Amino acid sequence: MIAALALGGAVAVLAMGAAFFFWSRGAGPIEAKLALDREGAELVELQCGRCADGQIARLGSASGTFHGGSTTLKVPGGLKVGDNSLELALESPGGRSQRVTLNVPLEYRVKSSLEGLEHTPPELRLKIEAVPGSHVLVDGQALALAANGLAEFGLDVSKELTGAEPSVKRLERRIRYTITSPGGAQSSGEANFQLGIAPLTIDAPGESITIETTTFVLAGATGKGGQVSVGGRALQVDADGRFAQDMAVSSLGETMVTVRASAPNQAPRLYGFRVRRVESLAAEAKGLRGSATGSYATLSAEIEQKKGWPVALDGTVADLGNAAHSTVLLLDTKSGCPRGPCLTRVVHGAKLDLRVGSPASVFGRLRGAVEGPRSGTKIPEVFADFVLPGGR
Repeated sequence: MIAALALGGAVAVLAMGAAFFFWSRGAGPIEAKLALDREGAELVELQCGRCADGQIARLGSASGTFHGGSTTLKVPGGLKVGDNSLELALESPGGRSQRVTLNVPLEYRVKSSLEGLEHTPPELRLKIEAVPGSHVLVDGQALALAANGLAEFGLDVSKELTGAEPSVKRLERRIRYTITSPGGAQSSGEANFQLGIAPLTIDAPGESITIETTTFVLAGATGKGGQVSVGGRALQVDADGRFAQDMAVSSLGETMVTVRASAPNQAPRLYGFRVRRVESLAAEAKGLRGSATGSYATLSAEIEQKKGWPVALDGTVADLGNAAHSTVLLLDTKSGCPRGPCLTRVVHGAKLDLRVGSPASVFGRLRGAVEGPRSGTKIPEVFADFVLPGGR
């Protein structure tokens, strides 16, 4: 007989079991099958064609009443891998009772676990318990059993859970396993993980930011009722799932920050960004100009082939967007502009005090091409790590 397979936690349960038969005086042949409920509790499902409605089956403290020849009862304390001796009592409506001893051999148990999603990196896990001496193969890898017959397999799913996403996407993974008993009997199965991933968007600071102050604003949104944390510290989230909080940077240098959004019965979503604190943005700008592209003519030619190029652009603000915690502007780029206007769309993950017509210098990376103000035109889009109002 083989164990039931639970796809546990918040994921739907998939129960599988092998049937075995025994004979009861009066009730005749009874089929028993192992299964799991949605909480992972182990069950015995009984099918008895000659059992009357109202007849009761008892297994320790658990009981079930036959209806239509079937009933289900939990196995108190669960089963152990190996041989299990179960004392089943059958009680007729008239009060007569008989006891039957069931010998249920259990060769292995496989359960899924979502607890690894809370760790770094997040994992989907299978917990395997098998008769010592069994050979276990999970997802194509041999898995060694401990002396007590236990083993655990973790599948890194950080790639699927990382990055901004405004909607609830699904995490779906199948993990196949094969277990060969010491006697050579082989059995294969599959754990099917299906659950939603909590949504998360970041309005500020975006993918990176360079600052000369001691704080920056972290702002974004998750789903209603969701939670957001950074380094284990919970952020305040309003009823609509939005958050905005000042974050402190205690020292100079570069720091990687990971934001985590979570919700009941969902996998977490992670978003990482870089914060660089410097003594002076003006000094930082001088150091970057030598290695960054400053010519609009160079930047705007074959834009898509130059994604990720560092840029240092000077110009004036031609237009400003309206965002609560970030800045989106059109820069009429003066450096390397053969014939104006030479427009660049600039996105920066902080609110800046700018006005249309004011000079500004932008330092960041080329994202690619976006639609320009005129129909059918393409202009460069730049994500700015920092912007110097007033230009040079």
